[in-house]
Amino acid sequence: MDDNNNVIIVESAIKSDLSLNYLKKLIIDILHENNVYISSIKKDGFYCIIELKKSNEIVFTMDLLSKVSGISYIFIAKPLVVDYDVLSKRVIQMWREILLPGEKFYITITLSDESNFKKNEFVFFRKDLEFFIISELSSFSIDIKNVRNEIEADKILYILIGNDFAYVSLLLKRCKELMPFKFLKEKVICPLYNEFSFLSFISILDNGFFPFPVFFYSSKNQLIKILKSFDKVIKRYPIRLIDINLINLEKVNLDLTRSLPKNNDDYSDVHKKMVYELMVEEIIVLILLQMKKVDLNFICLSFLPFFHPLWFIKKNVQLSFESGKIPLTPFLFNYDFKYNLKDFYKINNSMDVEQPLNSSLSFLDIEQKNYNLIFQKFVNTLKLPSTNEIIQLNLDMRKDDVLDILDSI
Repeated sequence: MDDNNNVIIVESAIKSDLSLNYLKKLIIDILHENNVYISSIKKDGFYCIIELKKSNEIVFTMDLLSKVSGISYIFIAKPLVVDYDVLSKRVIQMWREILLPGEKFYITITLSDESNFKKNEFVFFRKDLEFFIISELSSFSIDIKNVRNEIEADKILYILIGNDFAYVSLLLKRCKELMPFKFLKEKVICPLYNEFSFLSFISILDNGFFPFPVFFYSSKNQLIKILKSFDKVIKRYPIRLIDINLINLEKVNLDLTRSLPKNNDDYSDVHKKMVYELMVEEIIVLILLQMKKVDLNFICLSFLPFFHPLWFIKKNVQLSFESGKIPLTPFLFNYDFKYNLKDFYKINNSMDVEQPLNSSLSFLDIEQKNYNLIFQKFVNTLKLPSTNEIIQLNLDMRKDDVLDILDSI
């Protein structure tokens, strides 16, 4: 390695050889797909050290890899000799140019390999180096301050002591400390029709699976909104090719509306609306389970335990197993969906499906017996969309405009 060249450092979130080997292969594949040429890539402890053939691609490569889950940190770094005097002088010189007046910084000094230093030796080395850097940078400007919590910091100074070199960060990103992207090597059927289904879709991506999205819509306007949301979400991940299906529920919705009880004192308008929405969700599951051409083992069910009745969740989970599918329920044991929903809206202010679920509304009051009577009567006359009515498409996310899908319907 040329110590005059900057490199990219990737820290694996899961500290295992299996995870790091997978991450290394994934990095090589992603860079190859994007025509970025690697001069060298090597493991150093639970880190990958990447040197590119073209130095002008280093920032683009960092941004590209920052979309990959399974990484704790990714940073552009200057390799330096593992020597106290060299490190202390060069770090101060470099970071005086990086820190701006009024900014707070946090410093992390760590080893790539525990056997690289004797434990006591590294403790003293780290403390001395940390104290010197903090003192020098803080005295550089009264507005620049060191903080003890990286969440409060404007910039994080990361120094990695490797086997051959020490690496000092010049630009750093905190990434998704989640399961590595596609680590589980399984595709999951993901229905997309409201905001909670999108959050389940994101959870599937973040937990090492690969999605097989199926869009359900009742009008062209609704489909446009769903596609825009999909486009914004999918671009946060290193996905190039993806298969999708489009299913029009307009006729199903019309038939369903006609089947609901009318002029019945037992059913208020709000109650009928809730029954309608619950039936739509069960019909979506039925359609997915009857898509014979989709030979996948897993299906995503975006049900919430304080939102959907437990009997409804049990019914559809059991139905999935009976149809030979393994149901994944991202929200069944995760109660942070409101936080995730807020985060989703930050990156996606276009998400506004025609009939979004209201988180203040709950289906829990719907009784199983009454619901089943209505649903069974309807399902006996229901004609699900045939294979010919389902539009199947393959998208190249680097070349295709997702809204071009509209030309196919």
